[in-house]
Amino acid sequence: MALEVRSLSKNYGKVQALKNVSFKIGTGVYGLLGPNGAGKSTMIRIITGSMRASSGEVFYNGRRILRRHEAACAHRAGAAGGSQDHHPG
Repeated sequence: MALEVRSLSKNYGKVQALKNVSFKIGTGVYGLLGPNGAGKSTMIRIITGSMRASSGEVFYNGRRILRRHEAACAHRAGAAGGSQDHHPG
């Protein structure tokens, strides 16, 4: 299994949530960490097909993910977004 993100960017009007993000990961367990507003949820939504990128490409096992049903493969492979709920510690 390989997930590759190439030059991914997302703009909300004049606000740039993601700027030229690229990475490639294989089989394993990964985490995505960063401060609030860093674009983590936006990136996961693009990878899983629930949001369109402003530019860039997402590949799963060498095939470009173009549509939502193709992104379901990446979701089944373990991509999952976080909850916005607050859980007191």
